[in-house]
Amino acid sequence: NAHFSGSVDGSYKRKGNTSQYIDLSARADNVDAQYGRFYYPLNISKSSIDWLDSSIISGRGENVQLTLRGDLRDFPWNGKNGLFRVSAKVRDAVLDYSTGWPKIEGINLDMLFEGKRMELNATAGHAFGNQIKKAKISIPDLMIDDNVLDVTGEAQGPVQYGVKFVNNSPIEKIASGFTDYLKTSGNGKLLLNLHIPLTKLEASKIKGSYAIVNGSMQSDSIPELTKLNGVMEFTESSINANNVNAMAYGGPTQFSINTDKNHAIQIVAKGHVVDSGLRKSFGTLMPSSVTGGTDWFAKAQVLNNKTEVSIRSNLVGINSKLPFPLNKTAGDTMQLIVEKKQTNATQDFVKVSLGSAISAKFIRTSQNGVAKIDRGDIAINTPSEITTSKGIALRGNLDNIDVDEWLDQIDKNTSSPSQSGVAISRIDLTTNQLDIFDRRINAARINAKSAD
Repeated sequence: NAHFSGSVDGSYKRKGNTSQYIDLSARADNVDAQYGRFYYPLNISKSSIDWLDSSIISGRGENVQLTLRGDLRDFPWNGKNGLFRVSAKVRDAVLDYSTGWPKIEGINLDMLFEGKRMELNATAGHAFGNQIKKAKISIPDLMIDDNVLDVTGEAQGPVQYGVKFVNNSPIEKIASGFTDYLKTSGNGKLLLNLHIPLTKLEASKIKGSYAIVNGSMQSDSIPELTKLNGVMEFTESSINANNVNAMAYGGPTQFSINTDKNHAIQIVAKGHVVDSGLRKSFGTLMPSSVTGGTDWFAKAQVLNNKTEVSIRSNLVGINSKLPFPLNKTAGDTMQLIVEKKQTNATQDFVKVSLGSAISAKFIRTSQNGVAKIDRGDIAINTPSEITTSKGIALRGNLDNIDVDEWLDQIDKNTSSPSQSGVAISRIDLTTNQLDIFDRRINAARINAKSAD
């Protein structure tokens, strides 16, 4: 017929109401998989029929073989006193195996119906660029209403496709937005196990892992991580990764990810940064007058698509020849604390303190994962305050300001003041001594405002 071509050979014997014995063999080729619903046994449960109808979207079946042998009153026999078996090789199929999960396309699989069970073994296919290495999809009992679908699979591909798979699956909700704007490279391997009650999808169980080999990762919430190697494990309610190794800001780093009882993702990280790595990431914000390296420690939380980050370092190991109050030797301790809290989907609040004298606050807005400072305040020996005015203010009260030294730093690191990396729109500084153009002015106040 229009659905397949094949041959049937068999016999049927009936003895009153005591026996209905059938012995039938059939073979078919060129089977259009989407029409399989017309040939399922009538005693398959509704949930099984619904899954078969909606999940096997397309594909071509070859070498389809049917064996039906035994007393039909005992069908489907389940290995006792008879045999019901259908096997086939399906090529170039599309499988939509469960609501909310990415479809598998271009799939090649061995299909088996035997007794009450169904088993599909995939040998090729892809889902959002992830290449299926092997997968097994099974329903242990097609006859019962409250049956389950079991899925085990292994896929490999670029990390960017692994992230795309996550963001288009139920795992995305567990990640709480952490993966939304990740920029990645490298290769990954996904192992996935699903246990899905077909009549109660919300009770599904998920277990899997994702391994990254020599990858990279970056977003607005985390610095660029390179040479990333580690394994993340996940369930339907948690994400965990322990002692993942990477490079950040030119130095080694290690971090762990866990999901707490409130379903928030907690990240703990530590590492060592060096001046060349910071300069590569921040440009002239890390001037050549700052050299060396230092250890750092960080914590982050992701909950309901909002991120909070805290980074701390005593800056021991960093040597700064910048003018006062940013000068220090490598052995000096100068506490640096950076805290970021996301206030809504497109805005966050950043607070910075350096030593005992310098503090800063910034409001940043984000678009497509790229954050820019909307307004802020840098304060020296006075509390920092956020105003409604756009731009960044520099305020403070210092014993001495050496303008000549600061101009010399600008000359060393930029071709023009506008390339300094931070656009200061307002200045309000008072000082006991102002050194400028080889002159000293006592009890000076500087007020300046950029032209609109």
